[in-house]
Amino acid sequence: NKSQEYFKLRAEYLTEKVILFDYGMTIIITSLFLNIIFSKKNLNYNKSKKIFLGVVSFISLILSFYIHLFIDLSRESAPYWADSVGIPMFYISEISLYLLFYFSFNLIGIFYTTRENQSLKNYIFQNKFFSFWYGIQISLISLLLILSIYEGLFLTVLSLFLFLILYLSMFSKK
Repeated sequence: NKSQEYFKLRAEYLTEKVILFDYGMTIIITSLFLNIIFSKKNLNYNKSKKIFLGVVSFISLILSFYIHLFIDLSRESAPYWADSVGIPMFYISEISLYLLFYFSFNLIGIFYTTRENQSLKNYIFQNKFFSFWYGIQISLISLLLILSIYEGLFLTVLSLFLFLILYLSMFSKK
């Protein structure tokens, strides 16, 4: 089988350069965003900045899927005779529709977040469903972020950090 022979030869001749590059970029992006998150006392963004951040994070997530696909293609991760680009591109476009619905649903929270002169503790207790929903979102994004860091998907890490900042800013005062 030619595909098995291809993968055997690829594993034999593959150097660590690819792995080191992916994890190096992941470490740089992770440290940059952790510095941004922990250096700010609060993430006060108005609604237009939250919408802009949401749109940028949505677009960057979709682009990261496509770019990682073409990075793998340029690194010859699969043989050229296999359908290694067409099928994933179809699934990425299908996933994009679900992510668009997900992002549109979260726009409701962007317009709902107002807590003038109110502590975060009181706000959470008064808006239990809202707080529960974004607590789940922060937990899921954090889990996906950890998995993406583990896999070395540096562009996906970038877009997931943008989503994390968006969800953390939902508890801001503006």
